[in-house]
Amino acid sequence: MQHVSSAREGATLAEVQDALGEVAAKGRVTVSGVRAPDGVFVVEVKAVNPRACPLSIAVDGPGEGEFSITLGHAETWFEIWGDWPETLQDLRRHVEAAAAGKFEEWTRGRMSLGVFHFDSGDVEYRQNLLVRPRLLRRWVHRQYEAY
Repeated sequence: MQHVSSAREGATLAEVQDALGEVAAKGRVTVSGVRAPDGVFVVEVKAVNPRACPLSIAVDGPGEGEFSITLGHAETWFEIWGDWPETLQDLRRHVEAAAAGKFEEWTRGRMSLGVFHFDSGDVEYRQNLLVRPRLLRRWVHRQYEAY
C-alpha cells in the first residue's frame, strides 16, 4: 500500500520505480512505499531472487535531499544528502547498482562494510570501522546477484 503524504515522498517512490522499471515489469521485484511505526516514509524493494540484495530507502531527513539507505542481509546502511536533484540522481545510481548485483558486503557481528561497484569506481560504506583488507577474510562475505 502506498502511503505517500508529501511531494518528496512521491518523487522518491517514483524515482525508485522508474530506476527498477524493467525488472519490475518482468516481475523480478516489487517496490512499495510504507509508513514505518515511527512515521518515516520508507520505499521497500523486494526481489524474487533470494540471492539479490534487499533494499530500503527511508525519506527521513529534515531537508529535501536526505535519505537513509539500508541494504543487504546484514542491513548495511548509509546516508546521502545534498541538493534535491543531485541527491535523487545519486539515489538512483545506488538503486541501479544494487539491481545489477554490483553490491557486496562483509559482516562480523554487528559491524558491516558495504562496497558498491560503480563504472566510475568502487565506493565503500562502513559503520565506524577501520578494517585492514587482510582481516576481512575472517568476516562473512556476501556477493549479491542481479534482480
